[in-house]
Amino acid sequence: MSNKLKTTKLGSPEPVKHSNSVSIMKIRRNNSDTLPYVAGVSLGPHSYKPPSNLVANKLMRTNPDGIKNEKTVIHKSIQVSMDDKNFLALIKELQKEIRQLQGTIKEKDETLSSMVEVIQGKNEEFVKSIEVERSNHEITKEQVKECQNIIDEKIQLLNDSTTYYETLMDDLQTQYNEAVETVKKHSQLEIRQRDEKLIRLKQQIADMFKEKSWEHQQQLDELRKEMTRMSEEIQVLRIKLKSETLTKQCPNCRHLSSKLDEKALCLKLKERTIEELQSVCRRKIGMKEHQDPFDQKPV
Repeated sequence: MSNKLKTTKLGSPEPVKHSNSVSIMKIRRNNSDTLPYVAGVSLGPHSYKPPSNLVANKLMRTNPDGIKNEKTVIHKSIQVSMDDKNFLALIKELQKEIRQLQGTIKEKDETLSSMVEVIQGKNEEFVKSIEVERSNHEITKEQVKECQNIIDEKIQLLNDSTTYYETLMDDLQTQYNEAVETVKKHSQLEIRQRDEKLIRLKQQIADMFKEKSWEHQQQLDELRKEMTRMSEEIQVLRIKLKSETLTKQCPNCRHLSSKLDEKALCLKLKERTIEELQSVCRRKIGMKEHQDPFDQKPV
């Protein structure tokens, strides 16, 4: 407590100024001879009470006229004693408050110690967590670095593969173009050779027709004439045979009849030959007409 206390007539403590406490100390210092055991506030109240006759004799020796001052000294001594009691009570209150404050401080210290321990534990946990996170971060960093290296290798491999296959495709395209060009040239050569062969064959057929068409035509004409003649002979023989059969049986009927059969057989054979020749001629003419459009193609 910063405020001082002073004693009233009723003995109740009141706050006093610093000058009053100083005056009290001066009174104690001046009365140290009469009150040897009152040294100050910190010593507390003294329990020794000197005999009144000793105090009176001493006062009489020092001050013969001190009978009057005796009451004043006693009053001041009583006042100092009361001040000491008040200060003692105040000290007890202060000590009690100090003990309470010490208990509070102790509790605060214990709480602070526990809080410090908790904080230290949390700090250690946080430090460990930070170390773990740092270690995990390093591991993750290494893993990311390895993954990045793998990705770079894959990208490089992909680029190399892309370049290789692009080069391979270009080579294959070049080979394909060359092969197609070769096939085109070979096909054009074969087509040209075939056209030349067809031209030669048509020329040969045309030459053959030119050489043999007149002979075939003569043969056909002769065969037609012979057929006409034989038809006439057969008709005559039939008429003659019929007339003779109606009149009488001639000895040469069998001979004429056999001769007529021979003539008819020869006629049939010749007709068949004519038909075969006509069929051959028609087939050759059709082949020539079928091959004529090739003459209009450029070689």
